Amino acid sequence: MYAGIDGCKVGWICVRVEGNQPLFNLAKRIEDMEYIVSNRLSLIDIPIGLAESSIRVCDSQAHKLLRPKRHNSVFVTPIRDAVYAESYKEACEANYKATGKKISKQAWSISKKVREIDAFKKLFPEIALRESHPEVCFWALNGGIPCEYPKKTDKGIKERLDILENELSGIRQMIISYCEATQKKCVGIDDVIDASVLAVIAMREGDLKTLGNTEKDRNGLLMEIVY
Repeated sequence: MYAGIDGCKVGWICVRVEGNQPLFNLAKRIEDMEYIVSNRLSLIDIPIGLAESSIRVCDSQAHKLLRPKRHNSVFVTPIRDAVYAESYKEACEANYKATGKKISKQAWSISKKVREIDAFKKLFPEIALRESHPEVCFWALNGGIPCEYPKKTDKGIKERLDILENELSGIRQMIISYCEATQKKCVGIDDVIDASVLAVIAMREGDLKTLGNTEKDRNGLLMEIVY
């Protein structure tokens, strides 16, 4: 089974695909996803591998690839000391000292999830969990063309659902039906779409490509973006 995982309001949304049938699951913590152990491959939209004093190459490459419209969807991953800082102010100071750049509030807002996955990967390095990015995946599925519209807009949602439907027939209505049956305060349709495209890409296990230059962090984790 293949899976795509994205952060959401209650924790994580996971879309698993077996054959052509997607399954949707919510979990508060990554450890709550017992099925992740048996997945052939899971792709997650969260940084794996934290640099000490520089911008990750995979982030820079993804930013360049998605220009001119979707590059802002790539948050430059804070360095390790910034991710583990106790406040946004301390995180900015640590990142600026190391790289000459502060971090965005959006990047800081996902720091807790970054720490969660960093700890999980150290505890369970054998689990097939790799980093990806939804907009890079849509770029790849769309013939090397970034999506035209922002993902939270009606046009952006339709655009991405159309791309997914071309890859996995019936998934559009399954996503819509799941979101209609699930409270918006738990997960947004854009989160489900993001997790879904990661699952679709994971199904191409034998043809995956990566951004990055095989650099690893101090714990031996690859700093890469799979697509």
